[in-house]
Amino acid sequence: MQANREGRFRARVMDVGVNETGPNKLCTVVLRFALVEEYDKGEWNNIESEELDAVAYCYVEKRDGSLNDFQVAALKEAFGWPGMDPFWFEETKEFPPVQVTLESEEYNGKDRIKVRFINSYDSEPGGITHADGDTRRALMARLGHKLRAHSGGKPAPAPKPTGAPKPPPKPAAAPQAPGAPASSAKSASTMDAVWALFAKWAETKGASQDELNKTWFDAIKAVCGHEDAEKVTPEQWAQVADKLPVPF
Repeated sequence: MQANREGRFRARVMDVGVNETGPNKLCTVVLRFALVEEYDKGEWNNIESEELDAVAYCYVEKRDGSLNDFQVAALKEAFGWPGMDPFWFEETKEFPPVQVTLESEEYNGKDRIKVRFINSYDSEPGGITHADGDTRRALMARLGHKLRAHSGGKPAPAPKPTGAPKPPPKPAAAPQAPGAPASSAKSASTMDAVWALFAKWAETKGASQDELNKTWFDAIKAVCGHEDAEKVTPEQWAQVADKLPVPF
């Protein structure tokens, strides 16, 4: 029987298919779930006797042809999908149980229950996550000065230029000719400019956010003896930029 109420449920996959669906013919992973537990007043209660089911239409792409990054990430986290081939879902024989959030929406003048979110089985309903030390410092390095400026503190820095600055030259590169312009790393004298360099390095290398954060703070500490990005001078930012790992 189709689910008849909103809420958070634990569920198991009964059936799955992959096809183009809807008027825009979007690639969709369609999952039919059997609801086995319901979260109510801080507890999970078994509801298998109700024999409720729900269908999720997981659109892997958007109408403009781009990937639906949010949906792809949710499917990867919940099911362990490698993320490269949607037909993996049709070829996989067993799926882990998951959590689904059901919400009511109006469709063609009628209310219906739909699967709004899919989460891993042990996700905390309404849980709050906390950034670790490196992530917290990285967030403050990127946003602290802007938030203070917005709230009446010191002026915000000039907008970042379009496109990421070029990385510093490799040690083996030929010396610059007299009068040649300095490298972008040498001329980087603001937090935003240097952060753009490090972010570009991480993107090129395929580094994780944790690796980027660690590299960022290690470079600041190597130059300044501390990790407080708000205390770095323009001259020191140029030196921090020179700490970018090579090869870029």
